[in-house]
Amino acid sequence: STQSTWAGALVPGGGPLSLSGRLGYPGLVLWEQSFESARDVFHYEELLSPEGTKRWLSSLYKHGFNVVKQVPTASAGFVQHIAQRIASPRATFWGPVFEVQSVPNPTNLSLTGLELKSHTDFSWSESPPGVQFLLCRKFRPVEPRKSGDGDTPHSGDSPHTVSSSTAGMETGIGMESGIGMHHHKQQQKQLGGQTVVVDGFRVAEELRKLYPEDFDLLTKVRLPFQFRSPHQSYYIEAPVLVVDRSGDVASVRYNQANRTTLRVPAALVCPVFSALRRFTELVRSRRFEVRFHLDEGDLLIFNNRRLLHGRTAYDPQLVERHLEGCYVDYEDFLSCLRVNDLYE
Repeated sequence: STQSTWAGALVPGGGPLSLSGRLGYPGLVLWEQSFESARDVFHYEELLSPEGTKRWLSSLYKHGFNVVKQVPTASAGFVQHIAQRIASPRATFWGPVFEVQSVPNPTNLSLTGLELKSHTDFSWSESPPGVQFLLCRKFRPVEPRKSGDGDTPHSGDSPHTVSSSTAGMETGIGMESGIGMHHHKQQQKQLGGQTVVVDGFRVAEELRKLYPEDFDLLTKVRLPFQFRSPHQSYYIEAPVLVVDRSGDVASVRYNQANRTTLRVPAALVCPVFSALRRFTELVRSRRFEVRFHLDEGDLLIFNNRRLLHGRTAYDPQLVERHLEGCYVDYEDFLSCLRVNDLYE
């Protein structure tokens, strides 16, 4: 029938591709918590050569994320220079570069020290960014300024200063392997502010295996996502999961903080909420989380349409945490992969 032919989605040079012919995420490696110790780490100098850049890009496509260490942090906006190795950063209403740090009167949960549950960015956008860059410019403990100790600070000064005794802790200066590194990691864990990443494709496949009807609902029901501020108002209805012609999950759109009033037939309300609850439970399960701290000079790069990201809570009165970020569109990422013979 016309309906079944249309639903089959013709592939070039052939008929409908059935689920039995799925390619199974060609070129990708899906992962869970055990990947924590095996994740790819690069050094900034490696990105300065064409061969190193290709290895970095290949890793990013394969695993959905990696970390580049020893990135210069002295200059504001430097993160966009690395993004330009793929393409020009996508401008948003925050500009080409945005800041993530605790601020007074925050307009976004990321601008606090509260726990940030795993999510994808711009779930309310018609076309969410494809690749996100987050450069850690500061992650260090702070100490209250002692009253009567030294000169009176100017009104523009920070109410906290970094003690010289901790200056090497956040950069790893003078730190040796073994016991020193273990102590460093223990100190970091106590400070909070750990980065959390989750492979959305892996979680979606677990949902498909355990609750196939829920998986089906999240690929078909369009959920409402919204972002509003005094100067912006964005709204879209879209499925949480999008599958490609082979049946593989191609993108994830998930942010509980941006989801607004459900608009579906009454008979679907309970099934949709049940599917969302099960997907959320999997996303927030420690089994699927990879956690690590970003040191100063560490750059996290990830596929925003595959990975969900978040962070553990921290106290801004005790920890100074400052990230600088930007986005690159997904089609630009794929273009870069093709030019480097890493994607067909």
